[in-house]
Amino acid sequence: MDGGGIGEVVIRDSDSDDSEVLEEVILIKDVDIAGNASAGIVIDRDRNRLLVAIGDMVGNKYSALAAYDLSTWHRIFLTELSGHTLSSLHLDGSLTWSLLTALFITQTGSSSLSTLFSALLYKIDLTEGDQSNKVNVIEVTGGTLRFGDGIELLSPTKIVIAGSNPSTRLVESSDKWRTASVTGLFRSGMFHRLVSAATVKEGRIYLTHIVGFGSKK
Repeated sequence: MDGGGIGEVVIRDSDSDDSEVLEEVILIKDVDIAGNASAGIVIDRDRNRLLVAIGDMVGNKYSALAAYDLSTWHRIFLTELSGHTLSSLHLDGSLTWSLLTALFITQTGSSSLSTLFSALLYKIDLTEGDQSNKVNVIEVTGGTLRFGDGIELLSPTKIVIAGSNPSTRLVESSDKWRTASVTGLFRSGMFHRLVSAATVKEGRIYLTHIVGFGSKK
């Protein structure tokens, strides 16, 4: 929500009047981040906390990650981050490292992938041991990933990268993402639209546009 807070909308039972308007209850109103927006939330049930991504949505002058206790709603930590970076934090909120990036996705069990406006694709190992969280650049052939603005896992060997010109790219790897290649392109033909994200459901790929005024055709 706007203003650096978190709200809850309580869903009523099936016997309630369907015409009754649901109300929002403010759970968190943090004065330290007033004027910024809560841009994303994740519930960390194992640690009984709520993680909140915070940002200045107008001037792009502030970004941070905050954690709140789910039982008391007291703030556990607030870590200010640099804009346009991928950052790794310890459980207490202290910064481990930052990587200049725009996107981030988790691949179940082993690694994470991120892509940059500089057209680079990274693999971040999440395995235990001395090489944990090691960052490697993936060698990509068959096309450029420049202006990628959204990334989604299609399968363990395929990812979809949404962006502009073309609006979507299919990238595949056969060696656990040590190398990869662009194997497919999708151009919507609507050059007045900008694709920002891709979502995969039941094998189908759905694209989200941030700019565009529809088409008369």
